[in-house]
Amino acid sequence: MTEKKTWNFGERANYAVMWQVVKPKAVLQIVHGMVEYIERYDEFARFANNAGYLVVGHDHVGHGETVKDPEDYGAFPKNWQDLITDVHTLQREVSKKYPDIPYIILGHSMGSFITRLYLAKYGRDVDAAIIMGTGQQPRVQTWTAIGLTKILRVPHGEKYRSKFLEQMSTGMFNRMFAPNKTSADWLSRDKTEVDKYLAHKHHQFTPTLNMYRALFTFSNLAASRKWIKKIPRSLPLLLISGAKDPVGDFGKGVTHFYKILRHEAFTDVTLKLYPDARHEILNELNKNEVMRDLVAWMDDKI
Repeated sequence: MTEKKTWNFGERANYAVMWQVVKPKAVLQIVHGMVEYIERYDEFARFANNAGYLVVGHDHVGHGETVKDPEDYGAFPKNWQDLITDVHTLQREVSKKYPDIPYIILGHSMGSFITRLYLAKYGRDVDAAIIMGTGQQPRVQTWTAIGLTKILRVPHGEKYRSKFLEQMSTGMFNRMFAPNKTSADWLSRDKTEVDKYLAHKHHQFTPTLNMYRALFTFSNLAASRKWIKKIPRSLPLLLISGAKDPVGDFGKGVTHFYKILRHEAFTDVTLKLYPDARHEILNELNKNEVMRDLVAWMDDKI
């Protein structure tokens, strides 16, 4: 039976959630994406609990219950590496309580890029990693986006919320599914899940320039060979996405990342793409299949 625990941790008092089970066989830490929050993973966490996994995760700065003032939604620290530090702080805290069982990390979307950078710094602290809803954007594209945030920062400041940047990022993703019924059609084919996303209070904000700059930096560095080569080559990796996910360039970006890993002599890499599925595969029409596949892969690796 699941027992749910919440608390705040670390220098930035991040809100954390643990879905506990008696005598877990492994820990799964989830790193969530942009403009969402960790308790969106409740259904999958309980599914993993039933398979014997303890699940834990936190709300990033500027997200979910970590936010104390509504004005702080979508605002990141000045140092983008603080986001990686928060993931590591939680990992160390949980590992101390459960030192003798395997530790797996899963990052989705923005969280996938944070996780890729985390693995380059702290990959030896975990036993396997799941990279979900990721991509391999051309670095010239993300350098240009970073430069644009710097230009806009001069007249507007770091906390400016640019509708232009929003339309150039998630807005562009959504236009790939025109004619659009909502502003979030790109997330899932499941209309009920899309409506739930749009209605929730934790999704009602436009990111600040500082957050966009960090996001583009995560994507830029995660795509670089320099950072990829720092990830332990023997670490089991699962790249898993929807084949119609625009973040992964409809499968092409994820496949490109997979080929880079194979070229760099990573020894245990699995690629899984789901036909017709969009960005949020844990909220897709085939989510039960995805959850079963995730658990089966983890079972195999531990």
